[in-house]
Amino acid sequence: MKNEKPNKPYTGRPVERKPKSFVSANNSVYPRPEKAEGCKGSRRRKPAVRSTGNTSIGFLKQCFLPLIEEKEMKRKDLLSISKEMDKDYKDSLFQLKQYYNMDFREANTGQLAFDWLIDYDKICMLLNSGEHMEVKIVRTELGRIVLMTRQTFPTGHSLYYMPVLPLYRFLKDKRFHTSRPAVLVLLSACSYLYRHAGVPLYTQPDSYMDYEYEILVNWCEEEEEAKSDDLKELRQIMTIGHIMQQKFHHKNNLVFLKKRLEQLHPQDEFDRFCQTIGNQTLALYEQYPDENIFRLAATVSNNEYDYHYTTLMENYIAFTGTSEGGIADMLLDMVNNEFAENYYFQEPEIVQVFDGTGNVPFDFTFEHAVFKLLEDVCTVLNNY
Repeated sequence: MKNEKPNKPYTGRPVERKPKSFVSANNSVYPRPEKAEGCKGSRRRKPAVRSTGNTSIGFLKQCFLPLIEEKEMKRKDLLSISKEMDKDYKDSLFQLKQYYNMDFREANTGQLAFDWLIDYDKICMLLNSGEHMEVKIVRTELGRIVLMTRQTFPTGHSLYYMPVLPLYRFLKDKRFHTSRPAVLVLLSACSYLYRHAGVPLYTQPDSYMDYEYEILVNWCEEEEEAKSDDLKELRQIMTIGHIMQQKFHHKNNLVFLKKRLEQLHPQDEFDRFCQTIGNQTLALYEQYPDENIFRLAATVSNNEYDYHYTTLMENYIAFTGTSEGGIADMLLDMVNNEFAENYYFQEPEIVQVFDGTGNVPFDFTFEHAVFKLLEDVCTVLNNY
């Protein structure tokens, strides 16, 4: 669900931000961002280009591709490839072809570097290499030359922010009494996303949203220009957040999900939407009871500079307070302005290295299902 709003300048915005803390739990390097055309100059220094550091696939030290110039070259002028290197590459190519069920005749021109390049181009074409699929020839720490693929799950660079105040209102408002089964099903879906999928709530300590709301609270308490109504609204948002956190944490929301769906007899669009959400949640809960939405999150550079300018998945996937009013506008302005300064964007990714150690057959089946559920829950909580 694309919930991103355009930046709206507001007066009195917090100007002093606490520096981000450096966390080194995830350790990988993002691909270098493409240069944007038509951009104006900036005083900001470009991020330094560094060799790969310690990553989850830390044995990868160097990436290269044999380059063939346009002019006629002698054999001795080509990239020097030993028989051992060629054997490693051919073994890796065989493993990749088996893994992706490919069937094509390998090049045999007598020039090894050129053969590698031809086979590499075939792989890229068959795998539809592009923005979300990358193929590389890499050198491991042991000096072996192997093939590697990196596939990313496209999130659309969207904000998956699900406000909890509408759900709180659904549970309390008598107007939703006839839709009580639908509301309880929606509560079960949010409970699954919080308890099992691992979506953070803004009252959860040390979460990104907890940090952002803390900034807003401090600003409203310290700034003379801040309206008392804003501070009152913020305190109410935090109180309701703690109440909903207890409800989300209750295991009965998932235990009784199937029974709630059986009791739901749709009468309007809201009921039908909640029924769809409930069926999606039940399927995910039964098929992936232990899977977390961040399970395949691309590892992030352990360099403090790179980490500081990375938009993490937990930054754009979260339960928030509300999507309406001045507080929501200020929050989105803060988030959008911060994300606009970042160079890297973390998404789920699958990295397979064909070095003979074996590859786990991961896919994005869970990601497709859980992000669809996120979008639908966002739609309900932001539009009803």
